[in-house]
Amino acid sequence: HGAVRAAGELRNRLLVARLLVQAAAARTESRGAHARTDFPTPDPAWQRHQVLTLADLPPDLAHLPEMAPG
Repeated sequence: HGAVRAAGELRNRLLVARLLVQAAAARTESRGAHARTDFPTPDPAWQRHQVLTLADLPPDLAHLPEMAPG
């Protein structure tokens, strides 16, 4: 059972990595540890959360409303 569990955990980790890369690639800004040479400055429009939905592949990327200051 250990090999099956390890394979399942690996599959889940690879899925999370894929989702992180997709979300990071969609951001057209640099902020904190998320730095891009093609978009070197923060963009206030990106001060919001991203939501990835896994109903189908590829995952659907949506955005929540902007966060309130503070």
